[in-house]
Amino acid sequence: MGFILFFAIIIIVLVVLAFNYENEKAERKYDFEKKLNDLKVKNKGIDKVHTKYFDYSRKGQKLEKEKKIEDAIIAYEKGLEFAYSEPILKIHNYAHSIHRLIILYGKTKQKEKLKQHLQNSIEKHPNFKNAEDWKKRLNKLN
Repeated sequence: MGFILFFAIIIIVLVVLAFNYENEKAERKYDFEKKLNDLKVKNKGIDKVHTKYFDYSRKGQKLEKEKKIEDAIIAYEKGLEFAYSEPILKIHNYAHSIHRLIILYGKTKQKEKLKQHLQNSIEKHPNFKNAEDWKKRLNKLN
């Protein structure tokens, strides 16, 4: 009789442990799926921001190829304005637009805009790898 009672208790303990294990497993799966879904939503937002900025950049490049320099400048300016308003975007995302504006302002002899653009870029990104080149270029203009 004692052996049967001991065996019954062992079975009950195993059933309870199995139930708890399955319950914890289900909770972990739910937590994982919730975190995954939250990341997917966040990534969609990030992707939308990147896409919008890079649409401006691609438009500027296309207009440059078509020799529509003034329109290209406007596209790059709008792209930078958007990039500066979005904390998700970092200098490495929009450095190309900064560079293209430096070149295009120079080509179109817009010296004051070039100075202002260089000063702004240096102020916003003093530690960026191109900041020293920007400073040299600005000094040549002064």
